[in-house]
Amino acid sequence: MDYGGNIRNAIIEHLRTYSAYDLPAICERLQIPCNNELDPMHSKATYLKSGINKLNDKDLIALVKAIVCDDDCPEFVENVDRYLQEQLFEITTITRRKVINWIAEQNDLEGNIRIVDFLNRVWDLKKMPSIYHMVNREEDILQHMVRNNDLSYMELMEDVLKVIYVSDQTFKKFIEALVYPDVRDINRQQEYVLQLNQILKDDGYILMPTNYISGNSIYTLNKHVRGVNSTVKNIIFAGIGGKPDIVLEDSLSNSIEVVDNGVDCLVYNQPISANGLKWRELVTWWSNQDNYSEEMADKFFDRMLKSMDSAPEKNFMWVYYQCFVKERNMPDIPALIPQVYCHYDPKSAKMRKGTVYVHQRMDFLILFSERERVVVEIDGKQHYSDKSVIEVLDNGETKNKVYCIANSRKYAEMVEDDRKLKLYGYNVFRFGGYEIMNSQYPKQKIIDFFEKLFELYHVNF
Repeated sequence: MDYGGNIRNAIIEHLRTYSAYDLPAICERLQIPCNNELDPMHSKATYLKSGINKLNDKDLIALVKAIVCDDDCPEFVENVDRYLQEQLFEITTITRRKVINWIAEQNDLEGNIRIVDFLNRVWDLKKMPSIYHMVNREEDILQHMVRNNDLSYMELMEDVLKVIYVSDQTFKKFIEALVYPDVRDINRQQEYVLQLNQILKDDGYILMPTNYISGNSIYTLNKHVRGVNSTVKNIIFAGIGGKPDIVLEDSLSNSIEVVDNGVDCLVYNQPISANGLKWRELVTWWSNQDNYSEEMADKFFDRMLKSMDSAPEKNFMWVYYQCFVKERNMPDIPALIPQVYCHYDPKSAKMRKGTVYVHQRMDFLILFSERERVVVEIDGKQHYSDKSVIEVLDNGETKNKVYCIANSRKYAEMVEDDRKLKLYGYNVFRFGGYEIMNSQYPKQKIIDFFEKLFELYHVNF
């Protein structure tokens, strides 16, 4: 990419603001190969050009990033951002603009404390030069937001603080300050956390509670590494009648087709949004209608139940649908998708001589986003034991009794598949089939699980 002299000139103009005495040490720290025979006291521009003109485009980008990390310089970043686009920050300027647009709409940026006290937690306002011919940036804010009240939150963030162009480190401090416990009460804090996480997750960041003060959470903005890197192409699920016969309809685009072999199987092949796959979306897709209706949702739920043979699995699905989708009127929660093929092999384990994945189907899959995928398994006896028929004498008569005998091989295969899923990036939760039986009154246990799961993934419910 040819940046011309624009970025070089911007770097030179920025570094010329430092004293000639300090320039050699600054250039050494930034690894700019300046000619040390030149005297910056004579000409700072000539001294800087001797090193900067030696850098190629890749080195220039690295230098800009080093300057941004070395010190907050939003005016400089604003000058070069038009050339480097989204290469400067981990939290992009697009995401930052979404954040400040949302904050500006809230009208409570500083929360329960004074505006300058809040901002001084992030910036040293008294050391920042004034932009309104006052003593410093703190006086700018006091004059136009406290005394006169003629500066909006948007103008504060865009023009006075240039939040879009501060370093990642400063931006993270700003986000964390927004949700600090003494800034807003717990309910408002949670609203901020939920909305900010919805915006920040596109860049792979999330606010997570890392400490507590007076019983309230302190949040830290961290890189969110949990999740699967690959893109969802097809969700093959809810099969009735055995294993589907699948062919590649178009191998170049990974388009598949279920060949008619008496198996009723669903294949969802729509893009997954940043907000995951919602129950509403799945129902409207299946019903081939533009709008969601309870009638079609009931029919879709019945269709899902038909794909499940296990009573505990049906109980699990029933609580999700009845207690959350219907009673709480929450069709926009992430869809609970039953009987999903994760590993698919058209051949049997016998044909593969034992090298095929043992458990090809997941009991349930939830997509909180394309990356954030949760698997729920309901383990019946078949997951860890074998049936054995033993002849016994009862009053002189021979009868058959069925016993379940623990099978360590089956258990080992199950936990091995768990490890594979987790290493791919899936989050796996297991229930024992017994605890979801009707006799165990599992309704509240399942409700508690979904509430905690939705809270973990910041679903508003």
